[in-house]
Amino acid sequence: MIKNIYEPDNEDILFWLAHNEKWPDSDWDLYVVNGKNDDLVFQLANDKACPEQEFFLHCLYYFVGEVYISNDMEKYRERIDNLFSKTVLLPSVVQWKEKAALLLAGKITFDSDFWLNYLFYQDIQRRNIEDLLYEPNSV
Repeated sequence: MIKNIYEPDNEDILFWLAHNEKWPDSDWDLYVVNGKNDDLVFQLANDKACPEQEFFLHCLYYFVGEVYISNDMEKYRERIDNLFSKTVLLPSVVQWKEKAALLLAGKITFDSDFWLNYLFYQDIQRRNIEDLLYEPNSV
């Protein structure tokens, strides 16, 4: 059983992962990147055998998006440096690391849909394109 949905620790995350359940709360991604679980999140984002690998990759993007929005890089410097120092195994995590470094260095533009909704980004893009192509019936 998850002890604390709003401040999960590694044990809570592993319990959730082992039970193949839906997100226990709509802000689960925010709660997972609370600072207690960075190493585990990175490890699982790098594990192609993890059934929720994409979720944990999303959490990495979400965390960097939150850091960017906060405009307080110094507050998060140690956590960012820790994540950037880790060995990257999967191409998707290499891409995260490269894009995160560019964003935090001010070399690319921040897109909240991309950074905060990475797991759903393709669906959001598809919906936006469909909205542009949709022509309402004239009355």
